Amino acid sequence: MNEPEKAAATTRKRAPRRCRGLLIIFSLLLLLAAFGWWRMPRTYRVVARYSTSETLLSSSAGFVTTESIPTGKQYILRDWSGTEQRCMTVELSHDTTAYPSLSPNGRTFAVAVAVIMPPDACLVELWRDGAGPKRYKLPFADSESVAWRSLGYEGYQGHIEIRALDNGDILVHLPFGKRPIYLIRDGCIAACGILPFIGFLAPDGKACISYNGEYVRVTVKGRHIVTSHHQRHLHLGGVNIMHSIVRGGDVFCAGGRVMASDGAVFDHIGQVVKPDGWEHDELTVDGCYTLQWQRDKGRARVFSPVTGESWDFAIPREDDRFEGGIASQDGRHALVVDKTALPKSVLTLLDRIHMASDWLMEHDERLYQMRLLEKPGRTRATINVEHLLKSCGGDYLNQLLLSPDGRVIIVTADSQDESEEDVILFRW
Repeated sequence: MNEPEKAAATTRKRAPRRCRGLLIIFSLLLLLAAFGWWRMPRTYRVVARYSTSETLLSSSAGFVTTESIPTGKQYILRDWSGTEQRCMTVELSHDTTAYPSLSPNGRTFAVAVAVIMPPDACLVELWRDGAGPKRYKLPFADSESVAWRSLGYEGYQGHIEIRALDNGDILVHLPFGKRPIYLIRDGCIAACGILPFIGFLAPDGKACISYNGEYVRVTVKGRHIVTSHHQRHLHLGGVNIMHSIVRGGDVFCAGGRVMASDGAVFDHIGQVVKPDGWEHDELTVDGCYTLQWQRDKGRARVFSPVTGESWDFAIPREDDRFEGGIASQDGRHALVVDKTALPKSVLTLLDRIHMASDWLMEHDERLYQMRLLEKPGRTRATINVEHLLKSCGGDYLNQLLLSPDGRVIIVTADSQDESEEDVILFRW
């Protein structure tokens, strides 16, 4: 073989090696691009719209919207994708009102129906895993029943408090007379008792708290419902626009515990967690998790007041850049509202531009975003607050829900129909 032929053969051998090298480099670049795309936060988008005539109820399985019909109300249970699972109808007359409750796991739904003035009867309708309704009449007005005669009646003083529990039990607290409380279990009224005040029941029914912060633990012993002898007075504090979807839900914990606005946790004996400067708004519907933050330290955390476990992440230190947030029911996600920080050089330049600072003040909401963080602090999805408000057709939100896996945000806002609210479902 002569020299030109040898050179040509050598070139042919090197060519496949070069192709393989280029292919490896291209594959690595493709993998890096795919990894970068995978790490990039997604954007929440509107996927469904509904309407409701009452505050939404939520659980780990989904949420409940309400529709008013000529004969009463329809409660529609939907999963977190918005798909209707079942429709539950409650008949009401003009002199009655309904008090619904959904268990934290979504398997039990109950409605207490009472005549408003005077409350001479209370009917409880119960659905379990879609089956029902089963109906129970509470005997507080049954003067022929010796077992309930001592409960008495002193007039209507507030709402009827009803709690559907994960195990299928129903607790009903009547706000009149001697403040009776009933337990419905296995198709019958299984226990009863007296509460020391008119109040709200915890998600698991193990505690009760009054309007002015009195707190007692609630326990079922045989056919009796008893309360702890210790009554604690707690400083509840307020909540911001992300108000709780559970009445009094900014303080209730599971396991018979209650959480004050300064972060202190109490049980029926006393304080079990000291306040450490952690602020918070509300707990999840099952009372197991909450989102807390310390602005001066630039930290926030998802914290369980029941087990003490937590995970934390960084937040802006400036007061005007962090607006709070909520935790998911699985304890692995947090939805926070914060303000995008512009570089100082950009802010200085805008200050020098005529009308720029005024424009920034008028359109300040454009800089705010909702961010979904997943344990241990990775941002998984975002949505611009201005875009969210435009999708709702209003200037503020009435209610904000987060699905357990963080993929769905549900908000309610005022509707053109004053008797209803718009329900908008966002998903990433």
